[in-house]
Amino acid sequence: IRTKDVLSCLPLVPSILGDRYGVQVRIGGKDACTDGKIIYLPALPMDCEPEVLALAKGFCDHEAVNKAQDFSVLKAANLDPITFNLFNCLEDWRVEKKLSAIFPGCRQNLNWLIRRFFVEKAEPRAGGDPPALAVMEYVLLTVRSWDVDEVNSPRRLSAKIIVQNFLGLKEALDGVLGKVRIHCPDTATTIGYARNWQTVSGNGN
Repeated sequence: IRTKDVLSCLPLVPSILGDRYGVQVRIGGKDACTDGKIIYLPALPMDCEPEVLALAKGFCDHEAVNKAQDFSVLKAANLDPITFNLFNCLEDWRVEKKLSAIFPGCRQNLNWLIRRFFVEKAEPRAGGDPPALAVMEYVLLTVRSWDVDEVNSPRRLSAKIIVQNFLGLKEALDGVLGKVRIHCPDTATTIGYARNWQTVSGNGN
């Protein structure tokens, strides 16, 4: 199938997913994002490289599934920036899993995206990065490793930094993450798990 033909049909893909979740789709601009009601996908040139097409498919699936979030619950939670980032790591995994159960082909697109950003194109940690950043990174890489095993390689580096700098924190994080993987049915539950970071990290310090 020619890339040109696939690109011509690309607007239909989020529309199908959008019909499933009741969202609108708009294509144009530079960014892929969603506000819970509308999915925005970037415009692509008809002669783009296959990698760009794969990126479009992955972003399409990722943004479409974010409609599975309960944005009203999230807004009411009024999370602080750190807790929100942790929530986002967990919620992305939850909603992607939900979409993949309905549309198995989406799993392949999402895994390609994960592999590209967290394995192939991952930037090495800077030597001066504060150790606390490894905590967020560890959470993100852990949930991504559940679907793409290659992510375990950079994940182990983050784990090593946590062990060296925060006594007992990795074990506490693993306990929370294990619960997430077993039972995380909705946005409210994800928020609850994200808030647990304050407990396992010593009230946020």
